[in-house]
Amino acid sequence: MLQSSPVPLYQILYRSKANDHLTMDGIKNILDVSRRKNTVAGISGLLVLRDQWFLQLLEGPIDPVLSIVHRIKQDPRHTGFEVLFETKAGEARICGDWSMGYLDPTQQYGSSVDSESLFRIYAMALGNSGAVTPKTLKSVLNTFRQGCGNLAVALPTQV
Repeated sequence: MLQSSPVPLYQILYRSKANDHLTMDGIKNILDVSRRKNTVAGISGLLVLRDQWFLQLLEGPIDPVLSIVHRIKQDPRHTGFEVLFETKAGEARICGDWSMGYLDPTQQYGSSVDSESLFRIYAMALGNSGAVTPKTLKSVLNTFRQGCGNLAVALPTQV
């Protein structure tokens, strides 16, 4: 379980385009490796994939997050890495103890808050990177989290 830290959290949200050859096995590999490494590094996060676009939030101590971001930028499974927002003064984790939550916005999760809540911010991010603010992101993710709990960490049945 990830603990709250007395030091400020570094939080970063980025988008990128998955390459055409990324398979469900590739997604599972990304999630497996991310969950294992993030747990050790004290990082939490959420990954969304829709129409070949990734939207990912990472949060934790600055050095481990920046190290992971550097590796992500070099990953050939995607292109067009673009930071949508970042802050070095986060006070509370948005993703709680999710070492790497995953959401396929096309799936329904049996919750009062379905995937459309998160897709709204995802659509804003794809259409206009300036439309995503930390306040908006936190609001949408907190609403989604309250409604879906750990359902977002499940692997999808399809990509």
